[in-house]
Amino acid sequence: MVSEVVATPDKARSRTFAGSRASLRLIPFILSLLVLGCATAPVQELSDARQALKAARAANGDLYTPEMMEQAEFSITQAVTRLSSGDYRQAREAALAAKHYAVLARQASLSVQALE
Repeated sequence: MVSEVVATPDKARSRTFAGSRASLRLIPFILSLLVLGCATAPVQELSDARQALKAARAANGDLYTPEMMEQAEFSITQAVTRLSSGDYRQAREAALAAKHYAVLARQASLSVQALE
C-alpha cells in the first residue's frame, strides 16, 4: 500500500477525499441515531410504576396511605398524558415519581399494619 501511495499520490488523495465524503454522509445518520436513542418512550418506567402501584394496593395502601396513593395515581396519569403527547422526558420523570410514591405508600402501609 505504501508503494502505491508513493507511486500514485493523486489516486491516494482521491481515495482519501472520497472516503471523507462518505464519512460526512454518515454524520446525519449517526446523529439521528443518538437523538432517537435518547428520546425513547419510557415504557419500562411506566410498567414499573404500575407494578409498584399494584403492590401498594395489595398492601392496602388505599386504606393506610391514601395521600401517597393519590399522588402515585396522579403521577401515572401525568406520565401517560406526557407519553401520548410525545414528551418522553416529562413522561419518564412522572413515571419515576409515580413509582417512588407507590413504593413509599406500600412501605408505610406495611409498617402501620405491623404495628396493629
